[in-house]
Amino acid sequence: MKKQEQNTKETVSMLVYGYLVILFAGLPLYMQNKLVMIGNAKYLFFRNTTLVLGTFVVLAVLWQRIRGEQTTKRTWKKTDVFMLLYLVSAIFSYGISPCREDVLLGYPGWYMGLVTQGLLVGIYFAVSRYYDGSRSIWWIVGITAGIVTLIGLLNRLDIDVLGTFRGMENGEWNRTQLLSTIGNNNWYAGYISVTAGISLAAAFMGKQQVRALGLLGSFLFFASAITSNSTTAILAACGLSLLLLLLSLRKRGRLLRALEILMLLPLSVFMVRMFLLLHLTGLVLAGDAEKDFFYPAWYVVFVVEAAVYLILQLRERQERSDRLESGRVFRTVVGLAVAVTLAALLLGCLLVAGYLPGSDKVSEVANGRLALWKVTILTYGKEGLLFQIFGMGPDSFYYALYQWGSDAMDWINRGLLDNNIYSNAHNEWLTLLVQQGILGVIAYGGIFLTAFRNLRISATRDPRALAVFLGLTGYLICSLFTFQHVLSTPFAFALLGMAEGVLCKDVLNKS
Repeated sequence: MKKQEQNTKETVSMLVYGYLVILFAGLPLYMQNKLVMIGNAKYLFFRNTTLVLGTFVVLAVLWQRIRGEQTTKRTWKKTDVFMLLYLVSAIFSYGISPCREDVLLGYPGWYMGLVTQGLLVGIYFAVSRYYDGSRSIWWIVGITAGIVTLIGLLNRLDIDVLGTFRGMENGEWNRTQLLSTIGNNNWYAGYISVTAGISLAAAFMGKQQVRALGLLGSFLFFASAITSNSTTAILAACGLSLLLLLLSLRKRGRLLRALEILMLLPLSVFMVRMFLLLHLTGLVLAGDAEKDFFYPAWYVVFVVEAAVYLILQLRERQERSDRLESGRVFRTVVGLAVAVTLAALLLGCLLVAGYLPGSDKVSEVANGRLALWKVTILTYGKEGLLFQIFGMGPDSFYYALYQWGSDAMDWINRGLLDNNIYSNAHNEWLTLLVQQGILGVIAYGGIFLTAFRNLRISATRDPRALAVFLGLTGYLICSLFTFQHVLSTPFAFALLGMAEGVLCKDVLNKS
């Protein structure tokens, strides 16, 4: 009997492991007809494989219960509760939605409707209960991410290894906004930001070959981020670098490793500048922000990093006392970082709300995002109380902005908002506010807040936990400027499940 129970348990774990392989390796590499309608192809691949494997997992668990086999009891954690609340908010917002037929699957091309939200929550619960902690999945994810990122970097250096850009002119939209096996540069930014944690963690905590591969992957991430034609990817690269620096400020050995990784960012800038100056390839860049990023000031950054590194290395060899262990430097830098972050967020909120001089002019920058955020807030403020609390349904942003509200069309007619069609606010939290109301925002915020609280200890002891910590941080940085999509959001929910399932528990048991 015990052997049968063990076999059933292993079967469920194998199904979940197989799904993680498909999700982390199959989905990023899958291309049906090169880059033609790739968003639809990726969504259908994600939905169909998730439904099929999810059905088998549910049937295996039900069979286990029918046979009366004992299952491992797992206490409900706070993240579980917030995840369930998030699903409830999605279902309730769908129930009261004025465009219910549109929000079941979601807006065409994005498909982040109720079905997808249910699948995301299902991924979390399946992984958090049945992921067996296998380390091999990290190798599979890391190698896949390295391949995708390398192809993306080569695409921007005008090296079309897959032949996906054959017949496209250098300056046309598709050539500058699509890349690698992912497609849209916003999708690409989300993907590389949520998977970068693996290479960064390997470089920071790995040994010998693992560390060397981590450094290589980190370099590819930085170089691809700054050439991706996505300011979001650049912000994620800089944000993850600063976070890694903060995590290393308690021990000199950790800081030395962090500086080795951080020096790769200016080095990647130097490499791209070399390609530009020597005209080695036809570098494919579109946005002014990305072109202006290659300032000579990066030489100063590199010199400072190298100087600090050499000083610390000298003190390490001389076995002098480690002043970082007192925690004063850590507390001071973290305090400054928190103050600067809060000030930046406050400034951004005031600009969006229009309380600062020049707010209208600022709305024109960031590819029109600030103007879009303003009109999103106006639209939400005019919704009824019921919709403000529960929202209009998953992926109902287009309906709320253009068919329900009138502010968007008024702003377009006045020239305050461009005439593009927006199916989201290019800010995940504002989009969620409209679609699932304040209840959905609270639940979504609670998911990440509780997950980070659980990871804060294990992230400094286990490279897998650090990879999750950095990956989720990269995802959240992107969430401020992009949106949910099947090339990054399912990965984030899977990482949340892996963290809650075994990573935190394993490390805490060792301490």
